[in-house]
Amino acid sequence: MASRDMIAREFECLKGEFKFTFNNLKEKQINVIASIVKKVDCKAIFPTGFGKSACYILPPLIMTNMRKRHFYAIVVSPLRSLINDQVRQLANIGINAVIYGPDTTAEKKKSGSNS
Repeated sequence: MASRDMIAREFECLKGEFKFTFNNLKEKQINVIASIVKKVDCKAIFPTGFGKSACYILPPLIMTNMRKRHFYAIVVSPLRSLINDQVRQLANIGINAVIYGPDTTAEKKKSGSNS
């Protein structure tokens, strides 16, 4: 089971592997991440700059570490510029991300790559 302490410990371990742009987690972020890891539906409505990205970046990494198999996050956004920024930021910290949209070719979808 994913406790708040376990989430904090996993985050500390992951900081050694990935170059996150944040050093600490807020209590509300930990609560959301713990819910996701426990597979409990949740909704996070936070203001701009609060750190919503951590709430979908960390759960698949934590779950992969815990269960030794790959987990993924699917993020839906209506803003192409925001999606491009997120994919770029994820690449900068060492996480692969793929954009699927109306202009994504079948070849790119099959390869799981944006290049």
